[in-house]
Amino acid sequence: MLDARVLHRNLIEAINELQATKDPVENLERILRSLVDEPEIPVIGGRLWTRVGDEYKLIDRYGGRKEIAKDYRLAASEEVLRRVVAEGLAFVERSDPGYNKALERDLGVDDYAAIAFGDKGRYVLSLDVTSQDFDDREEIVGFLGILRHAINRRLEADHFEWIVNETADIQTSILPKEMPRYRDYDIFGRSIPADRERVGGDLFDFVDVEGDNLAVVVADASGHGLPAALMARDIRTAVHMAIIGEIKPTRMIARINRIVCEQAPLGRFISLFYGEIDRLDQMIYTTAGHTGLLVRSDEVVTLKEGGPVLGIHPGAVYARGVCRIDPGDVVCIFTDGINEARAGGEVFGDQRIHERLLEWRSESAQTIAERLLAEVREYSKGIQEDDQTVVVVRRREKTESAADGD
Repeated sequence: MLDARVLHRNLIEAINELQATKDPVENLERILRSLVDEPEIPVIGGRLWTRVGDEYKLIDRYGGRKEIAKDYRLAASEEVLRRVVAEGLAFVERSDPGYNKALERDLGVDDYAAIAFGDKGRYVLSLDVTSQDFDDREEIVGFLGILRHAINRRLEADHFEWIVNETADIQTSILPKEMPRYRDYDIFGRSIPADRERVGGDLFDFVDVEGDNLAVVVADASGHGLPAALMARDIRTAVHMAIIGEIKPTRMIARINRIVCEQAPLGRFISLFYGEIDRLDQMIYTTAGHTGLLVRSDEVVTLKEGGPVLGIHPGAVYARGVCRIDPGDVVCIFTDGINEARAGGEVFGDQRIHERLLEWRSESAQTIAERLLAEVREYSKGIQEDDQTVVVVRRREKTESAADGD
């Protein structure tokens, strides 16, 4: 008879060798074939069913004693199916109450073994097991339990892997692949998600604007993970479309705000900083609940002209701000994962950021950003509760070469 430990190991090995897909049906189909094809597993055939209204429709079959029409359907009210859905698995023999001889004859089996998966038994995997390999009914039920556990773990792993891959693709799509080269400016940005799936709702981007201007965009969607990342991606797309359409920054932000108010889920909002550097070395900017800093030799100026965060008030109006960027000046924009990082009950705070930026203003843009991130990480002892993004735009001194900032 079967050794339960050996059987469990064989099941895990057979199931884990399969390549994951994002489609649970395809994953279950692959698992079914793997079970039937593995000689050490006592399954000679099986069928995969999916719930369609008040019926279960056959969507795949493999092996087994009898060929069944692909469009075969079972009533969801069938006693054995009700047991499978209610208990997660079922094994029914001829002597059991509720045994349907006509059904088993149609399926070509003597006993009915099945496992349910998905929400409210959306999928049912029925199996032709070789009962002579088991000592008794209890051993068969135990086998079905082990099998259900192994498959569920694999489906969960496949689903998580798909989410990780999907969110990684989204994160890649909303962050620049390389830093821009723009006249005598040294520019760098970095974003570190807080979410375990390594995707966040922070966004930074640099966009060439007609007329030799460079747009700098930093945004922070509420929440973490995939929902926040999707919201950030939509904002990025809206900004790019507005720039192509040559919409003025204040009108652009007002229009995006109306869209967010109409379409974003209740309670979702996004803060944003948008600035354009022009040929006169001015930054024309507007903020949506997200300020920036201009660092000069002996002062830090807050860039705060604008309006409220996006997604709160559809009729919000946004003001225009202008600042000049002289040689040696630094513009720094960061999300609240930086200034609100905590050590115990105390936040890192704006004052520390101002002091560090004044101290580091002669360093390269990358050095300034990386040092700020490192100091915040050290301050919070590596505990990151929110996405952290820093963008630094530094105009080189006249005595510096472009290579000094690379």
